[in-house]
Amino acid sequence: MNHAYTNSNLNPIENYSDQDDTAPKIFQKRRLANDVRREIHVHGVSVAEVKRTPTGYELIKDSPFNKRYTSGTPARLSGVAKGSEFVKTRLDPKGLLSVGINNQCGAGLSPWGTYLTTEENFLNVFARGADKDIIGDKNDKRLA
Repeated sequence: MNHAYTNSNLNPIENYSDQDDTAPKIFQKRRLANDVRREIHVHGVSVAEVKRTPTGYELIKDSPFNKRYTSGTPARLSGVAKGSEFVKTRLDPKGLLSVGINNQCGAGLSPWGTYLTTEENFLNVFARGADKDIIGDKNDKRLA
């Protein structure tokens, strides 16, 4: 199950921003760490084992396969991506780990019965939409 989008208008706890006019323009609107952490943990994917019943499906509550992956969940890379220059980051200069699953609006069952989840959008994930004019297209793509 995807948790692709958060809507702060529906959040029971209001998000708060602090204005700091002395900071560089892109950092002038600062959000509370708790708000950021909450949004990190509501994005992602839930995996649940279910069994077919005569009336549909039923959750297997204590299954070891039941998991939650968020924007903060570390994941080991494998295959040709593992260690590639394209996946080396400040957080993992060896390119062995990735952190987080974000958005994930493209998903469904594969022909072999597994669940696949993907995200086609990544540009604008690394800065607020309001900052697009400040960083510009060239730097936005460079950051991604």
